Amino acid sequence: MKPVDRPSVRASLLAMSCALAGCGGASPAPPAEPEEAWVAPASLGNPGPAGAGAGVTGGSGGMTVRVSTPAQLRHELCRSAPGGVCMDGTPRIIEIANEIDLADADGTAGARGCAPADAAGAGRGLPVGSNKTVLGIGANAAVKGKGFVLQNGAGNVVIRNLSITDATDAVTIADARRVWIDHNRFTRIACRFIVTGTADHFGAASEVTISWNEFDGNRAGSVRCDDRPGWMLLLQGNGRLSFANNWLHDFSGRGPRVEGDALLHVVNNHFQDGAWEALDTVGRTTHVLVEGNYFENVSLPLARRADAAPVFALLAQTPAARAGCRAALGRDCAPNIANPVSATNRFTEDAAVLDAAKAAPPGSIVLPAPADRVPALVSAGVGIGHIR
Repeated sequence: MKPVDRPSVRASLLAMSCALAGCGGASPAPPAEPEEAWVAPASLGNPGPAGAGAGVTGGSGGMTVRVSTPAQLRHELCRSAPGGVCMDGTPRIIEIANEIDLADADGTAGARGCAPADAAGAGRGLPVGSNKTVLGIGANAAVKGKGFVLQNGAGNVVIRNLSITDATDAVTIADARRVWIDHNRFTRIACRFIVTGTADHFGAASEVTISWNEFDGNRAGSVRCDDRPGWMLLLQGNGRLSFANNWLHDFSGRGPRVEGDALLHVVNNHFQDGAWEALDTVGRTTHVLVEGNYFENVSLPLARRADAAPVFALLAQTPAARAGCRAALGRDCAPNIANPVSATNRFTEDAAVLDAAKAAPPGSIVLPAPADRVPALVSAGVGIGHIR
């Protein structure tokens, strides 16, 4: 990705927001065309999530603790686990300001390749209790060797501003709800960067927002033996999820694969240098709304198999799409950009997705920016070191 002047991008975002809202007491500007009617995304440097995870507060209101060792991190993530099941629901903000090497602590590290795991993700990560915020301080906070596991009904969890590296699975959300994964960097992950749901594909993973993360596929284990991951994300299970303003690059496929009974909004992400598919969807009970994304040098932005899930993804505005989106969402849907356009155009406009989106709670569908602004927008705010 070419360097971007962050201050100038932020200034232009502020100027556009003011033009829409009417800053300084001036009369509001006339309404723009629907596809231009957007504001700077709420999660750009913001302390709260947008989309399906709106309202997640994590450990807000609880004690703030600073940890620097594996033992301290394990303890603060879950102080009570009778029978191996985390029961710690006490609100707590857990700060990390250095690299914590969990592989050194127990002599294990993420294996190369995607090995089978049980439904709970046992052995792959640290259990996280409900009402917790795991917050990196500064630009050097990191967890290495293992990731995090949210399961057994855990909820209201925030993971922000961390570099998560050298793990098998980085974040597992299995039978959990109300989760915000934001402004992290994932790299050197052997299996899945994020996996939701359970082995039967129907575990709860609801009210989840995954935003402003960098998913770096360089030097990851791959079934294609090209040092790029063939499993970026596996979003299975049931619930509502928002995947917004992320940067995924140097991957071989499944970014993400979606299956189960979920409504997923894929919005304003920059998919860059993908050797195979970016989105792979399965099952008629899964619905995927794909808006305002920029696919750059991606061989196959959308896979379409015989059992593919309903997908609504525009490459260009059409009268039928405009009518359907305005009826369901009260606005136009944002077309995506594929540069270059794949030889096989698999972008589809399944109205069943709009019906599912219309039934979603107010505010759970993110207002998209136009796709041509996404590379600069994402570059200005993605990853660690960019939160207030």
